[in-house]
Amino acid sequence: MQDYFENEISCPKWLCDDTSVSDVVLGGEVLFIRNLSDTPFPLALPEDKREQIGENLSDELENYFENHFPLNKLQIQDRYYYWERFLLPYPLIVHPEYGHLLLDSDETLSAVVNGLDHISIRYLMNDIDFDSMLDGTEDIIGQLGEKFDWATHSQFGYLSSNPANCGAGVILSAFCHIAGTVIANKFDHLRDIAKAHGLGIGNLWGQGLDTGSSFVRIYT
Repeated sequence: MQDYFENEISCPKWLCDDTSVSDVVLGGEVLFIRNLSDTPFPLALPEDKREQIGENLSDELENYFENHFPLNKLQIQDRYYYWERFLLPYPLIVHPEYGHLLLDSDETLSAVVNGLDHISIRYLMNDIDFDSMLDGTEDIIGQLGEKFDWATHSQFGYLSSNPANCGAGVILSAFCHIAGTVIANKFDHLRDIAKAHGLGIGNLWGQGLDTGSSFVRIYT
């Protein structure tokens, strides 16, 4: 395990790829979120049920990924490492019980099982070519959907432990560096534009937003 991390502490391929032509957009993300029907969200599950669901879902996902890490077998500094690389939700750093992280070798495609939701599948890219990112994830979600029933609501769509994430079951994000906007004190204007177009804007590493930060996530 230690050899893996010593070799992998480097810029992820999706971020270091020099094909991007934008000085503002650092990268893009497609995030699919699903929960099992008639089943409490992971943090509300009894331990035995949560463990069983974690094993069932991660076993199905192993065919798509090169690496599989049960989170409770990772050191806390390793969980921080993956959070900093946008692969792990922050709460799982402290509460990794029965969670699983699966990822490919270049960290472009990853999945979290038993996180804040039963399953989330993420595709990262140094551009905002959402069509390509969707192509890289829809097949996995589609095949899982043939084996598992997802929690949905006629009014709210796909359900999530975070009410803000209910709906289409997929979130598209652009990671942006807006230093010029912040220096010019135009951040509030940018936020108003995003809101007018039905978009959210938040801190790159979390849900809150520090208006002095020039690293932001603009998302659907």
